[in-house]
Amino acid sequence: MLAISRSHWNSGIGPELKLSQRDHALKRGIHLIEWTYDPLESKNAHLNVRKLGAIVRRYYVNLYGTTTSALQKGLDSDRVIAEWRLDKPRIEIAGDIRRVFIPADIQALKKQSLKSAQDLQQRVREQFLKNFTEDYFVAGFERKDEWSEYLFIPGAARVYQAD
Repeated sequence: MLAISRSHWNSGIGPELKLSQRDHALKRGIHLIEWTYDPLESKNAHLNVRKLGAIVRRYYVNLYGTTTSALQKGLDSDRVIAEWRLDKPRIEIAGDIRRVFIPADIQALKKQSLKSAQDLQQRVREQFLKNFTEDYFVAGFERKDEWSEYLFIPGAARVYQAD
């Protein structure tokens, strides 16, 4: 688990730690690192998908059940698996692109209307699962002021198949 003290959020430590983890893994012959994250947290998606180049092909509904986490309060603990191939180039995003929109700040939306956040989680869940069923996967992420978007492309079953 990688966590950063709240007093150091948005300081750039997260990417530094992940790149250090990458170097450490490669020195030991590890070429794939996987971890879970909440697909509604746009900052995490931005780091994992946009900055690091991880892809997402798996979605777990309420993976941890009810939690006591203040960040999770009021929502199911849905999680996706970030797959970070340390020895592969970033996936090119082109052609048939599908988009799934999330708020730039799910915590602010929850404070404004928990029901809206719950409805949004249900919509995002359904869209992710539909895309995965149809062989699409997350290969990109675009973060914007109010809404951010996951970029899905076809070929989930074929990506990295030569491994």
